[in-house]
Amino acid sequence: MTGLSGISSAAQVQLPRTDLLRLLDQSREFVLTLLLAPAGSGKSTLLREWLQSRPPATSVQLALDAGDADPVRFFRRFGRALRAAVPGFDTAFYNHLSAQIDLPAIAVVEALEQAFANCGPLTVVLDDFQHARSPLIQQVVSLLLDRLPAHVHFVLATRQYPDFSLSRLKLDNRLLLIDSHDLRLNHEHVTALASSLQLDSMDTDTVAHLLALTEGWMAGIKIALLAQARTGRQAMGSFNGRQPELVDYFAHAVLRDLPDTLHEFMLCTAALGQFNADLCNAVLQRKDSERLINDIRQQALFLQETSEHSDWFRYHPLFQDFLESRLRIEMPDRIVAIHESAATHLMRHGEPEMAVLHAQRGSASLFRKVLGECCAQWLRSGDFNAIIHWVKPLPDDLVVSEGDLILPLIGALIFSRRFNQARYYLDALKNSASANNGRFADDSTPVFLEIMLLLFQHDTDFHMHADHAVLLTSCQHHDIRAFGLAILAYHHLLRADFVQAMQYGLQAKAVLGQLGYEYLESYADLILILCDRSSGNLHSAVQRSEALMARFRSQRQSPAWINASVSKAVVRYEQNRLDEARHICEELIPLVSSACATEVIVYTYLTLSRLLDMKGEYARAARLTQQLHSILKLGNYERLTGHLACEEVLHALRHGQPELMERANRQHRLESRLAESHWK
Repeated sequence: MTGLSGISSAAQVQLPRTDLLRLLDQSREFVLTLLLAPAGSGKSTLLREWLQSRPPATSVQLALDAGDADPVRFFRRFGRALRAAVPGFDTAFYNHLSAQIDLPAIAVVEALEQAFANCGPLTVVLDDFQHARSPLIQQVVSLLLDRLPAHVHFVLATRQYPDFSLSRLKLDNRLLLIDSHDLRLNHEHVTALASSLQLDSMDTDTVAHLLALTEGWMAGIKIALLAQARTGRQAMGSFNGRQPELVDYFAHAVLRDLPDTLHEFMLCTAALGQFNADLCNAVLQRKDSERLINDIRQQALFLQETSEHSDWFRYHPLFQDFLESRLRIEMPDRIVAIHESAATHLMRHGEPEMAVLHAQRGSASLFRKVLGECCAQWLRSGDFNAIIHWVKPLPDDLVVSEGDLILPLIGALIFSRRFNQARYYLDALKNSASANNGRFADDSTPVFLEIMLLLFQHDTDFHMHADHAVLLTSCQHHDIRAFGLAILAYHHLLRADFVQAMQYGLQAKAVLGQLGYEYLESYADLILILCDRSSGNLHSAVQRSEALMARFRSQRQSPAWINASVSKAVVRYEQNRLDEARHICEELIPLVSSACATEVIVYTYLTLSRLLDMKGEYARAARLTQQLHSILKLGNYERLTGHLACEEVLHALRHGQPELMERANRQHRLESRLAESHWK
């Protein structure tokens, strides 16, 4: 089906919306039910289906249009609808209103109140109530809601909040709100609509893609399905906010009647993707962005809060796409300036990920500058994946020429155990002059990175010479010196020299804290806790762990929080608080990744595996150890592989399973390593 016949068919199909119909049935318990959602959300269709199931004498519906902004016309139509549904309804007061436009609102309310008191149970449904913009209409409805008899209820379907306060109704539990989230379509609804258009059955992935793209918005789904009915499955892959039907819909149903100021504001903020009032004021050089955002929200113009921040907003994806296309047509010369101004503001306010996204759409020089600043921030917070994600895809000649890019990239690759890639960029660095430009410029930086790579890659096989230690502690660059102290602490932990590890760890923690490297500071803390634990000083380990957890508790799931949580799991296990230790490890397993220190991964996996084994969950415990074995193949982790081998042998002994012990023997070459005095 194509054209209008297809739209009609899609509109008339009966969707299985029993949950919403039951919700509307509850309207008899509230003085006001408010259906608040953007255009095309299915409010009118839902009301029509609901009213069909109700006795005619118990409800009256009036669909409003732009002409109902005139109070005389509105109340005349309202009176006719009421009298048609309730023949005994007294509408004599309308004669006064027709002759006297400035009739006080209270006079209208008193007349309606008396008429409603003499009728039976009644539900008054006003659809498209956003058209009733007259202050008199809004005031009458507001006053009337406070004076209605218990057997009369109002249902208002609207694209925007009424111009009267709903606070008292909310506080008194007299308001039922049904919004765009409630009206969203789901998989079952999409399947029913597709069937009504005689489309081939849609697979789960296609339906999921459509729901993600439209966020369940009914009009968007219908238009997408109609496009597929016309041109086939390929239409779904190219469906976006620039679809001709959507462009026409948004232009006429949403933008047409907006004031010029709001129209321009929406186009410009669409370029921002996510925004709050401060960002809009800074970028657009305004002082009234908060008011304009509230206007957009009041009118339900496809704006919603982001899940990350309560005071940040975004548009519906299809509407966003439409607005951006209009911006490119109407104000193309403003786009670059918007992105560059946004990047500068966001960097200043600690939002590096959002800043670099905007900088990428500005000038090349600004992008390099902002990305360099972002890499420095990500290095401090331990967000190594972000560094790799943004820097590694860039051309090699650009990366190698910028010290602010290549140095953080090499460090991130080492911490993420991507040693071959780190070696590639380190060799390129040695053949360039980039070590001497940027915020990390220092002659000793390449040597420091070489030591760091060898240490992390070769574990206990690496031997720290005296000149290495001197270099790491005598670098002129404060950041590199602080890194060097942490590396020395890690080196001595590997070799079980806990006294030296504690000494360097304490120095590293103090300096890194002063420089703002919270991730490496938390890593130094973790080294100190592991030293305490291995030395039998559990009381100190517990105190350090509690202090570390308290500091980063508010930064949930950050790299520093992960370090703190691993330390807490370790000490809880040693305290025999096994349920707590397991809960922490269960939360950590999906979070520990290639960007985490190897100790973090190993202690999380082994501790949880041991706890699962104690509870009889043998299969899952075994899966964790096998997964850990695969992870440790990435480097030469003899010490940590030894921990894993020990755990597997202990498991086999506990359960009397010699075949598992033999498998561990073969997998880790225990006999040959023992013969070679590998593990003294």
